[in-house]
Amino acid sequence: MNMQEFVNNSLASTSALYDGHLRRHTYLRVSVTDRCNLRCTYCMPQTGVKWRERDEILTLEELSRVIACMATAGITKVRFTGGEPLVRKDLAWLIAKVSQFPNIEKVAMTTNGILLQDHLQQLVEAGLSAVNISLDTLQSERFEKITRFDKLSDTLAGINAALRYENLTVKINMVVTADVNDDELCDFIEYFCDTPVELRFIEYMPFRGTQWQPASLLPFSEILLRVSEKYLLIADPNKSIHATAKQYRIPGKQLK
Repeated sequence: MNMQEFVNNSLASTSALYDGHLRRHTYLRVSVTDRCNLRCTYCMPQTGVKWRERDEILTLEELSRVIACMATAGITKVRFTGGEPLVRKDLAWLIAKVSQFPNIEKVAMTTNGILLQDHLQQLVEAGLSAVNISLDTLQSERFEKITRFDKLSDTLAGINAALRYENLTVKINMVVTADVNDDELCDFIEYFCDTPVELRFIEYMPFRGTQWQPASLLPFSEILLRVSEKYLLIADPNKSIHATAKQYRIPGKQLK
């Protein structure tokens, strides 16, 4: 029996999702919109973005049916993304629907946090269990330069609102760009050190239309070196060696 036959037999017998490397998939990301209320320089151009027509986007009911089918195939975690997912009306309805599906254990969302404070209570009551919030700088002028909008206070308000929910997992995503915000690595650690967030430093990746430059990339090895010059980092022994993220803790700090 070759590998493809083995995979096919596994799928037929378990209804689970496996790829060609025999890895079982339990995590589904769902983009609910291509629209966003920011224009981050590393993500999209300032103007000239061609949005999808309304009839090209699945309705919430259609998305619900797709996710229900995936849940029967072994999906246990669903993450809603965009664009910015909170510009999609009635997202709480979809979260409430999905959180009630058998097998679904976790419903998460990735957001820039600008609209989060106004919607969070409804989202949590609907079943949202985790939120990733994008934040690339703690400096107002730099925030406006990166995102092309002066909205830092709104994002910080969204983060503070999220931290008030004890059962809501909160992660902060910082895209690190050389000579733009790489001088704030330790500032972020100090800002969030007494909060239960997971702080994630993310390498700058190329996107179509953003004029990505290799010189803007600060690799993981350099990020790790700079942080370890000031803090003792202890690698998480429970993290899989195949995981895309490398996880560390700093003794005496609440964040990870």
